[in-house]
Amino acid sequence: MIMNFNAEAAKAAVKNCEAMRQAALIEAAEKKVSSVEQSIMQEANMGRSSYSMRIESEKLCSAVCDILESNGFAIEHSGNDKMIIVRW
Repeated sequence: MIMNFNAEAAKAAVKNCEAMRQAALIEAAEKKVSSVEQSIMQEANMGRSSYSMRIESEKLCSAVCDILESNGFAIEHSGNDKMIIVRW
């Protein structure tokens, strides 16, 4: 059986899949940042000036770092890229 291969449809499907993955990554990063912000407030209330955390996914870690840095936090990577320290 010979199938018709539509290159444009295949490209569109791949692009759509990539867009859905990016949207899911952004949503996960925003949820993680919300959780981190709560932890930061608790740490700040105790007089601390940093918070450390580990994020297993490198892409998620990168997205979280980007969001936190855009909100004025300083980010340091400790050891491997999965462990980060947030300073304020």
